[in-house]
Amino acid sequence: MFLLCIWKLYWSSLLLPPKLSRFTANCTLPEGDNDLAESRKYLDPQICTKGNFKLNLLREGTPAQIAELTHQMVESVRGWKHIISTADAVLPGTPPENFVAFIEAAHEFSYRS
Repeated sequence: MFLLCIWKLYWSSLLLPPKLSRFTANCTLPEGDNDLAESRKYLDPQICTKGNFKLNLLREGTPAQIAELTHQMVESVRGWKHIISTADAVLPGTPPENFVAFIEAAHEFSYRS
């Protein structure tokens, strides 16, 4: 799935007229089941990755589990262009406190050196 997304982005950038190509995002969308550190090895440093937080854990996990996975995600892409985000959206039934735990952990771990 990850490589398919990159392939689609590559081809869409070739097919867009030059006037529109400047508006496209150069971003891939991991779905929560990718090894970000491993995936980054195959990507151009100019490519920005996004997400990779497991949606089921966000809905079913504890705030402590969410903070730990967020920390792992941040550390796996430190030094690379990455948008800290869920894999896609937020699943229905996700407790608000879990989403708050994700945001707080992302903020806390992102600014550590």
